[in-house]
Amino acid sequence: MNAIRILVVSGLAVLAGCTSQPTVQTEPDPSTEKARTLSFAQAAKDREQFVVAEDKSMVLFFCEEPKVCRGPRDVQKYAGMKGYFKTDTPAKTTVSGFEFWPVALENGEEFYYFHMTKFGKYGAASSLIPLAEYKKVQSYQAEPLVPGSSITVNSVKMTYGMKSYSLSNGETIAGEQLKRLRGAYELSGKSDPAIAEKMLQFRYDYDEVEDRYFIKPTINIRNLDDEALFYIGINRTNVWLRMKIKYYGDDWLFVDSYKIAADSLRWQSPKLNFQRDHSGGNVWEWIDTAPTEEDIRNMEALSTAANPIIRFQGKQYYSDFKLSTKQQKDIRAVLALFRSLEQ
Repeated sequence: MNAIRILVVSGLAVLAGCTSQPTVQTEPDPSTEKARTLSFAQAAKDREQFVVAEDKSMVLFFCEEPKVCRGPRDVQKYAGMKGYFKTDTPAKTTVSGFEFWPVALENGEEFYYFHMTKFGKYGAASSLIPLAEYKKVQSYQAEPLVPGSSITVNSVKMTYGMKSYSLSNGETIAGEQLKRLRGAYELSGKSDPAIAEKMLQFRYDYDEVEDRYFIKPTINIRNLDDEALFYIGINRTNVWLRMKIKYYGDDWLFVDSYKIAADSLRWQSPKLNFQRDHSGGNVWEWIDTAPTEEDIRNMEALSTAANPIIRFQGKQYYSDFKLSTKQQKDIRAVLALFRSLEQ
């Protein structure tokens, strides 16, 4: 009896001991973390360093072998993490069109970072940012759009090799477009920030050889369609207006003239030398010219008409094109900006 009681008491004691012991939480060893940080800093000192972009939509082009793979899915684990390239040249691979670079991250993990050769390490599809560029982004301070503007450029973000800026008016603008806007405004010689603020609604092409800018309506899906638009050219000595009218379709018309129907207005163009091109089963025929005063009046009529139609007239056939509301608005906006700039 005593033996049985002793056995039961002993069993309860063991059970109590098992249930009363707290669960041990494993904490990171500070000394190990510090050693890893010091080791990383020492190894990365003379190497090309980068930071993984902090963007939830990014794709991490990391693989454990020098081949194309899906990469880690837990992108937030690596967002903002520093790393460095272990070599000055990419690893050998049998995969054409890609480069694979051995990289080390500050958490101790190592991968092969891959990219399409033609885009480079930090190209349009890259999830990596050069460390020096990252530091500039982090230290960015708000500034006016142009001197005297009430619109400020509040912050900058870098993703996939491109910068984008957040403005105080709630809009965003690509870094290259902001640079070109400021360049075009400077070339205009104007000191009216209201003009620069109007310029935010356009896109910019830059001809580096001729040192000139072209100010154009923003692109939307209708750019792969018929067009009727104005755009502006500007250099250090002049500002000028251009007009482009384009037929786009899957069959040649061999357009040589066009007719305008803008509510009560009817106007027939003379014979014109339309340019032509084609790709992927589609064709386009267009004129790109300095508009006459009559052209400007016609385009203004189209921009305000309830039923604005251009008829492209070919050798045997024709095609009618009705301007969209956006195209009408763009004509008015470009013309208003041109008149501000030419004054």
